[in-house]
Amino acid sequence: MLTNEQIISSVKQAFSPLPCSAEIFFDDKLQYKVTDYNQTTVRSGEVALRHAQDPELLECVLRQVRARIQNKGFVLNQPAFAAAA
Repeated sequence: MLTNEQIISSVKQAFSPLPCSAEIFFDDKLQYKVTDYNQTTVRSGEVALRHAQDPELLECVLRQVRARIQNKGFVLNQPAFAAAA
């Protein structure tokens, strides 16, 4: 099970080089927001914290969100997902 700090770090790294904010709310959900360099929201969403704590489920969610962002034409760095660590 991942800690909150590991979850937030993984989420922020998953969308590099785009800026990403990630926070845990009410101890039960992870909210994230990916922006471009003009601070325009590219993608945002939330995930149940119990899913984000599972490295494999978090990786699955992040891969899906990355694909949506890449389909918009953005180029993302290759992430080092927590499940692979």
